[in-house]
Amino acid sequence: MAWFFKVKKPSPKPSILIASVLKPARDTRSYHKLGKSLASLFPAYEVHSVGASQGSSAPDTPGHPVITHTYPPFHRFSWGRIRAAWSMWRLACQLRPRVLILTAGELLPWGLLYTCYPGGTLLYDVQEDYFRNIRYTHAYPRFIRVGLAYAFWALEALASKGGQGFILAEDCYPKDISFVRQPYVLLPNKMDRNWLPPNRQSSPTSLQKPNPHFLLTGTLSLDYGLFEAIAWVDAMRAHIPGLRLRLCGHVPRESDYKQLRALVQQNDCLTWDVSRQAIPYPQIIQAMQQCDAVLMPYRVNKSVQNRIPTKFYECLALRKPMLIQENPVWETFLAQYPFQSAVFLDFRQLTQVDTVYKHLRQAPFYQNAENIPGIVWQDEEAKIREFFQPWLGPGPD
Repeated sequence: MAWFFKVKKPSPKPSILIASVLKPARDTRSYHKLGKSLASLFPAYEVHSVGASQGSSAPDTPGHPVITHTYPPFHRFSWGRIRAAWSMWRLACQLRPRVLILTAGELLPWGLLYTCYPGGTLLYDVQEDYFRNIRYTHAYPRFIRVGLAYAFWALEALASKGGQGFILAEDCYPKDISFVRQPYVLLPNKMDRNWLPPNRQSSPTSLQKPNPHFLLTGTLSLDYGLFEAIAWVDAMRAHIPGLRLRLCGHVPRESDYKQLRALVQQNDCLTWDVSRQAIPYPQIIQAMQQCDAVLMPYRVNKSVQNRIPTKFYECLALRKPMLIQENPVWETFLAQYPFQSAVFLDFRQLTQVDTVYKHLRQAPFYQNAENIPGIVWQDEEAKIREFFQPWLGPGPD
């Protein structure tokens, strides 16, 4: 596969390009949510998404088409990552999009180059607080975390000055990320209505069955509390011998993958559907639909403490009980709903298992929760239209 994209036949339509590096071209947010919404709201424009090939074979969702471009496979710590950024810039030069949306800070310098073209608009979709992610998690070796975090922050802060606006995935980002400025639009990672199954749970849920099926899904890592959750499930089995835990997700670190594989071989209550690459999103939604409760054992640190996990919206939409690591921000967020959707606990305090067990057996989850407002992505489309109109025009009524 060539590193340089070639647009076979230039379209007479003006275009929009959404660009990632490590995330798939059919990423849940960039492609299925933002890309599809832009294609629907502004049909006079051709929407393109460029990103990694992993996970790009996932089934498409209904709606207007989004054209994808994928890089050849590369390791996250390799020269291929730099070549991917160069390829993205070459593609932008071919398409000459009216709006270039970058979802990775390392692409911002290339985006600045693109703004040298007349009429080019650069927007930064801030999906992560990269400074906090690098500084406070195990994604990178300890000895380079502080320097790399500040270097990346400086890159984002300087390069983003040449952009025309920000798209923010979290309500906390205007406060937590100092270089964010107006204009910006808040677009939380709410559940895409197109992924909701027609037969999802609608009646109140309880966890009184003798063999409940719990789920741990997403990016499975030390920072997610992966091994604390497994130890907690082992302790809970003293009260619920039939308890099972399914692991469905992406394990980025090889050491975590090997340790997890050994645990699965030793423990018959664990089943896994795990990969070193991104898991297709429909597979995750299916696993969530099939489980009785979803575990979220995050190690709460400055990287995650103010953010609202996407799984909150997904579980609310699917009416799935949540077992969540204690965090005042998350407890306040879920307290806005007039029903119980979660139990908060400390996964590291195994001595509290007895109390949690009694609570799980008694809690009536999702009682009187027929309609839950503000949890699906399509509710945000009025904001998307208003934010993009200065650059794309009003679009159809």
